Amino acid sequence: MQVNLQCGVLVQLSLEQYKLCYVPPELGGLVYLEQLSLSENMISAIPSFFGNLTNLTKLWLASNQLNALPGEMANLQKLKELVLDKNLLTIMPPVLGKLSNLELLSIRDNKIYSVSETIGTMKGLRSARFEGNPLQSLPWQLGDLPNLTELLFDTAELRSPPPEVWSLGTPATVRFLKSVHKASETRRLDLSGMSLLSVPLIVTTMPALLELQLWNNKIKELPKEMRYLVMLNNLSLVDNELEHMGTEIGYMTGLTSLKLSKNKLKLLPIDVGNLLNLVELKIEQNQLTSLPSSIGNCGKLKVLWLSDNQIASMVPLIGLTQLEVLKLVGNQIDEVPKSINQMTQLRELHLAWNRLTTLPREIGEVTSLEKLLLSSNRIVRLPIEVGLLTRLHALYLDNNPDIITPPKQINNKGTYGIVQYLLRLVESKKTKILDLTRQEFDIVPPEVCELDMLETLILHENGLPSLRPEIGNMTNLTALSLTGNYLAELPGLGFRV
Repeated sequence: MQVNLQCGVLVQLSLEQYKLCYVPPELGGLVYLEQLSLSENMISAIPSFFGNLTNLTKLWLASNQLNALPGEMANLQKLKELVLDKNLLTIMPPVLGKLSNLELLSIRDNKIYSVSETIGTMKGLRSARFEGNPLQSLPWQLGDLPNLTELLFDTAELRSPPPEVWSLGTPATVRFLKSVHKASETRRLDLSGMSLLSVPLIVTTMPALLELQLWNNKIKELPKEMRYLVMLNNLSLVDNELEHMGTEIGYMTGLTSLKLSKNKLKLLPIDVGNLLNLVELKIEQNQLTSLPSSIGNCGKLKVLWLSDNQIASMVPLIGLTQLEVLKLVGNQIDEVPKSINQMTQLRELHLAWNRLTTLPREIGEVTSLEKLLLSSNRIVRLPIEVGLLTRLHALYLDNNPDIITPPKQINNKGTYGIVQYLLRLVESKKTKILDLTRQEFDIVPPEVCELDMLETLILHENGLPSLRPEIGNMTNLTALSLTGNYLAELPGLGFRV
């Protein structure tokens, strides 16, 4: 069919449904064209003279028989909209990567299996439409397009991104792609909060990765391929649905920080003992009942959070001599081992909401302690050696209803008052003199009566109504001062009052 294009200066031209088999050569001279439609013809090739149409802003080539585009189209730097729907394209034409100002690209209903990585250079792209193509994956470079707000594609054969990502829409898909693309430079990948059901395979193909954030997803297990991430320093899987961990964790020997809180873990694999560089381990709010003895191999561990599990024993932890923070709140611990004194660097010990009735005297040797949380236990008596913890600025003893040591009058004075009281008792073992004037005792504390080495005991102005009979066992006592009390009688005493 012949077309007469001798119409002077044209800025818009539509030749739709003209049954054209080729592009009329006269078009090459229409250099002022801004909009051109050749849709719904039978054109099989675009001639090179299209590179002359440098004023084009919109070009419609849908419903033809195109399988390629000429490189000369790179000259169309004013092009904003390009429609290539319903052609015979099997790849995304490479020249498109040079159209950096293109805003809308539509290549629907072709036979494209993959989108070229060069799409990452099309920085002006706002809308990319690929529906009707058998895409198997989307390139990570799509995530490098700052203005992309619409991304349309079929999902029947798509393998990456995973369905839980693209089902959240364009923003989530673009964020996923952008994160993966950025990680190739920063070596840090953040895929948190994306509803992932599993770790995307692309992650396991990034052996140089240093940091991987996967928190707030729905991951149930780690793929075995994770073992290849040997350079990974920081791994966060907080708030997922992990039920178990396999041997792959033991291969990730570069880890310094591992966060597994808010999962469903019942056991830790013994392979965790291979993580010799681990400094921080957080596994709160799981279902752990015990810890593998191999955890003691993690000699560099400084921060360990194990709160809100069902752990009954602290013994496997004692070998962690570099530990500075240990959180075991909300477990089933009924005893702190005497070997706690090996933790000479410990600054914080959180043991609230357990089943403790006391602490071992050896706790007094952990002089680095600054925080000791013992609320909501079953504590009856603390050892007076707690008084040696002179750096302590937070000692919590509330909700221990049966506690008698220290007595309530001392507990009411807070951390400093408790430590000073207990320290006074410890020091009296050497001086053999103990002055407890004006402590408002209504009864002599039992820990005082156990200081059988005392020679002088001063209990001035306490308002005591009576003395414990056990005070008679203080056989070395030679002086007992009781001025300012309300004693009606004294037990039989073998010393001067």
